[in-house]
Amino acid sequence: MIKILTINIHGIRDRWLDRRHMLIAGLLDEEPDLIALQEVNVAAGQGSWITGQLNARLGRKTYTLLQQRRKGFISGFLDGVAILSKWPVILKEGLDLGYDGRVALLANIELPGGGTVDFVSVRLTSGQTVPEVRYEQVMRLTGWLGVPGRSECQIVVGDFNDLPDSIAMKRMSQGMRSAFELAHGREPLATFPTVLAHRDNDWTGCLDYVFVTQDVVVHEAKFFGQTHHPDDDQLYMSDHIGLVVQLNMLEK
Repeated sequence: MIKILTINIHGIRDRWLDRRHMLIAGLLDEEPDLIALQEVNVAAGQGSWITGQLNARLGRKTYTLLQQRRKGFISGFLDGVAILSKWPVILKEGLDLGYDGRVALLANIELPGGGTVDFVSVRLTSGQTVPEVRYEQVMRLTGWLGVPGRSECQIVVGDFNDLPDSIAMKRMSQGMRSAFELAHGREPLATFPTVLAHRDNDWTGCLDYVFVTQDVVVHEAKFFGQTHHPDDDQLYMSDHIGLVVQLNMLEK
């Protein structure tokens, strides 16, 4: 059984020094095998701090950190995606998704029982007025994942910044399956926002997904970071709710 977790951690904005302890505690409670993070502030060393905290509290070097900066001189220092893996990484590869420098990060992971899996952390362009841009980014992403030599088992996770009925998500669903939908028969009503990020409107929606190929069997899918701090109802891990999925690979 493999446990994977994905969450957009919202950089170092909105009380990061307070909420980072909630994030670490939650990650330690789940102790997933593979972690995908989005909106990682590279310049602040956010990914390295999270990895170091997890390894220190587990008492051993459990996780290895991989990062991919967003394209652009300034945005590349402030924003990126990351993967933390318990298992050996055979290959790391990044993809420029175009438009505003958004990127995807692929790690080809050696599984303990043999075989490999391609694990991908991604964040698409945000904004309700650019659905065609996200569709083009998904087309670029799926083409990249389909090149010869890729693992037959693939898991693509992250903040897709689009709703389940969008053209981008419909395109993702043509070649892959949503783990949450497989487990529950539907997508979440919403994974964004929490009250951490104060907004001028009451819009909510499902923006975060775990997609898997046919060779992956989903056993459980649940939310991560959906509850506030016990002493502060305005403090959440992030402005996004993450997902935790337990799965395994079909034997050949």
